[in-house]
Amino acid sequence: MNRNIRFLAFSFATLTFTIGQACQAQRMQELMDYESETATQAKVDSNTFYICADLTSIATGLMGGGSSENLHIGLQLRYLRKKIGFRFSTQYYPQTESFFGNTRSIEVIGSEILTQSIMRNGKMVRAGFGIEFSNAKSFGRSYFGFDFPISYQNVQVGAFNSLQNPVSGEWTNIGTGNPQVGINSTGVGLSPLLGIEIYSGERIGFNIEAKADFSLMIGEGYFIDDNAVVTKSGTTYNFRTFPLLNFRIHYRI
Repeated sequence: MNRNIRFLAFSFATLTFTIGQACQAQRMQELMDYESETATQAKVDSNTFYICADLTSIATGLMGGGSSENLHIGLQLRYLRKKIGFRFSTQYYPQTESFFGNTRSIEVIGSEILTQSIMRNGKMVRAGFGIEFSNAKSFGRSYFGFDFPISYQNVQVGAFNSLQNPVSGEWTNIGTGNPQVGINSTGVGLSPLLGIEIYSGERIGFNIEAKADFSLMIGEGYFIDDNAVVTKSGTTYNFRTFPLLNFRIHYRI
């Protein structure tokens, strides 16, 4: 009987020790989580400047997607004051349009067809301010906000006429092009966004944003006559969308 009592006492002591160790480990983990959340919150609550490089086109290219009209480079400056942030963004699109083709036949001359070809090459610059509202997370921050971009686009438009033999398909007379004309347009936009910010070091981090990024573009119209002369004519209106997912790397100052 004494042996049984000693065995029960030993078992109870072992169980008590095990529970105590588990409770202590749980308290240590809770303390570490609290310290991590406190450190993250301190980063969010502090005043911080950011320099951000837009890697959207690079990431899209590595994944085998994207189109030339959305290829761009960009730089963003951000200032975070507690849970409210202000941002200034710039982007450059080196080729928003690239077109060359035989668009129409003008008339038949003997056994040949007079055909008109058109060329379009466009570039765009965007810049704008924005505001964001953030919350601290274990990985960094989550936030939502709005951007208010302004866009400027220049498209060089040119045309020339050529004679083509419809039977052989050969061009018997390549025409000389007229001077290209610059067609300008400006745009204003509103871009609501949702984003997360991930800290990968003391200063370095990444931002991933989903944006409904669109702009109303107001531009010059143009007309091309039968002699391949481009003249500006009227005004055009159209909506243009931009990449809906942005990926940036940032440096916190």
